[in-house]
Amino acid sequence: MKDLEMKTSEEIVFRESVYNAVTLNALALYDLIDFDAWLTTVIPVELSFTGPQYVHQSDTANFSCNIIRRRMALLISEWVGTKCSESSRPKVYETLLNLLTPLDARNDVVVRMSAATALRYAVDEWHFKSDVFLPYLDAFLVGTPAEHDKGGIIGLMAFVGHIEARMKLIQVVEVIVERMDRRVVPDCRLRLIVDHALCWVDNEFVAVFVGTESGAEDI
Repeated sequence: MKDLEMKTSEEIVFRESVYNAVTLNALALYDLIDFDAWLTTVIPVELSFTGPQYVHQSDTANFSCNIIRRRMALLISEWVGTKCSESSRPKVYETLLNLLTPLDARNDVVVRMSAATALRYAVDEWHFKSDVFLPYLDAFLVGTPAEHDKGGIIGLMAFVGHIEARMKLIQVVEVIVERMDRRVVPDCRLRLIVDHALCWVDNEFVAVFVGTESGAEDI
């Protein structure tokens, strides 16, 4: 059993290393990898991996699938702005929502943070189309009803303790709101304001989302 666990952990490290190389060398591999095809073949297969539980030397239990899920988010963050067709954008958004949702036990805080980072790259790039992103807007910002206020970027903030991590999430929200502008509906704007006010108690922060000093006029 010990040999099996060691083989499994080494296999995970190898796969993570390969995908890390693909992530870091996106430009060099531009002509060799069909990222659109990966979105429907390689990445879904990796995300379907549940993986056996294994134990590090520190005896701390970890789920090997978390490592791969985080790596898939980082891979998307690099390739979405390098080689991704407009027709594949919905698949990118669906995949990132899959990695962001708290309903999947395989998505720990690290995986969800990585998905949020990838989302920023997917939104803040030259070929972004607001009409394509619109159906996913609310789910990314405030989550779905099934997630009970724990989903989306805003829900993730409740699970993040470090100020640097929260600031990264704020930057993701800022980019989304900037790119989508008035397509962020009033109810969603209000949720952003209320939740962030509770977290930060900062009037300037509220102004980031509503585009005005007081904010009341835009709600």
